[in-house]
Amino acid sequence: MPEDLAERIAQQSGLVNRSQLLAAGYDRRSIATQLKCNSWRMVTSRVISVGPNAWNRRAELWVAALHYPNAALTGLSALELLGFSGTVGAAIDLVSHENLRKPPLHNIRVHHRSEIEVRHTRPRAVSDVTATVDAIRSSASTKQGCFFAVWSIQRRFVTLEQLSSEFQRTSKMNGSQKVGRVLKQLDTGVEAVSELEFARLCRRAGIPVPHRQQRRVDSEGRRRYLDAVWEVGQKTIVVEIDGLGHLDYRVRMDDQFRDNSLALQRATTLRIPALALRLEPGRWMRQIRDALS
Repeated sequence: MPEDLAERIAQQSGLVNRSQLLAAGYDRRSIATQLKCNSWRMVTSRVISVGPNAWNRRAELWVAALHYPNAALTGLSALELLGFSGTVGAAIDLVSHENLRKPPLHNIRVHHRSEIEVRHTRPRAVSDVTATVDAIRSSASTKQGCFFAVWSIQRRFVTLEQLSSEFQRTSKMNGSQKVGRVLKQLDTGVEAVSELEFARLCRRAGIPVPHRQQRRVDSEGRRRYLDAVWEVGQKTIVVEIDGLGHLDYRVRMDDQFRDNSLALQRATTLRIPALALRLEPGRWMRQIRDALS
């Protein structure tokens, strides 16, 4: 086997399509011979496994991409190439300019789209922004869609502004209402939990209303304003409600320095994502109540 083809097949989880073999100099008869003697194995009508390779999620994605060379992975399937965890058998979303039919695997979903921005990865995938918006579109709930968006934003693959722009560009596609709801939850103008709303959540959970925006001095003498503070006997409990801006690594480093300063002053800091507090207030209120008890 030519060395360059062997390297490509190794990158493709031991898989190759017929077009690649023909381009490398194999003819139909030699391919048929390898298959007949079981040196190679057909995976689909176009994709061949050339060795005893493990069937894992990466291989599954490669089969989908190699079977449809003019298609690209999108949604969660594309995010998996960026590090999102996937499982064998989960849906594989492909998008193409062409109307592709008869998917070779039962879990492949093919979408037709006239405009596709493709990033040249192995295998091919749509842009990070399109992948994230498509993942939100296919999510089971607003909560899950928010998780996909925050996952991409936190890793700096996309920004909230880019997601909003892609949403506007594709607003007529199916599932766009779900994307709109997710972006509304994430928008910096509505993500902050107001003092009145937080006080209402505390009262509903049977928690005393805290002191808000209390001033403290950190280890370097800088003034800090704390979101919520309770003084209970000898204990000081601090709650900081973090919006999207706190995902930035520089902000997070500053947050950690402030938390350490408070720990040296014998204060316990609980950090709550603003979005999580909106979506699941009960579980976070229970933590506050446990800290105060």
